[in-house]
Amino acid sequence: MCQPRKRGRRGRRRDGAVPKQLNPLKPQFCDFAQRWGAWQQRLDTSKPLVVDVGCGEGEWCVAAAAVRGDLNFMGVDVRENVFARCAARAPANCAFLPANTAAGDLSRLLAEWRDAGGVTLHVLCQFPDPHWKNRNKNRRMLTRAFFATAAAHATGAVIIRSDVAGVVDDAAALVGDALVAADAPADLLAIPTERAIYATGKGGAVHTAAFRPSAEASSRGRVCAELRRPPRSARPGPASSSGGGGPPL
Repeated sequence: MCQPRKRGRRGRRRDGAVPKQLNPLKPQFCDFAQRWGAWQQRLDTSKPLVVDVGCGEGEWCVAAAAVRGDLNFMGVDVRENVFARCAARAPANCAFLPANTAAGDLSRLLAEWRDAGGVTLHVLCQFPDPHWKNRNKNRRMLTRAFFATAAAHATGAVIIRSDVAGVVDDAAALVGDALVAADAPADLLAIPTERAIYATGKGGAVHTAAFRPSAEASSRGRVCAELRRPPRSARPGPASSSGGGGPPL
């Protein structure tokens, strides 16, 4: 895995100067979904999906995809230019999309994957911007809506990681009844992110909280999936000799 590139005195990257914290509510970050296109066709829908929300440069997704070829990995972030380098060299089971959870993009993305016949296994949010100031609370990635969306789609775990203990503690207070405590997948968490390498190298700790959907949330997700899925008679069958068939739903 690539080591974090050197930062300038104020912590900004010398080669790109993209601030870590930004305002996701700005208009330019709220129309990503309109240009996604048929992104589901990039991945094999027979493989469960792992979503890394706020993926940053995307190094973790690429490394995890190389280790777990039986899974799909999707990295999403509002900073499209930051993950462009990893997107260009991502393996076939890894893709990236510009997306903004504050604009409801996560719910749309997971619903589109489900409607294409795919299953979401894990949803991760690793080292999110804390946005400590009260006036910036609405910029936070971890909200009740985030956890409700993850609980309605994930069949595995919802995982939060941070080098700030307060971020993980706040997350535990937001999950509500839709999620219950669970064990985190050790093989995936053994793959460090750039921030984890930086934090532990400075003597810090990485805090982790993992949850799984409660039985009630899982039941709601199955019902919603059936309601949104087209009738069997309306689903396209296998491609015939006449051609033009897309991937089965």
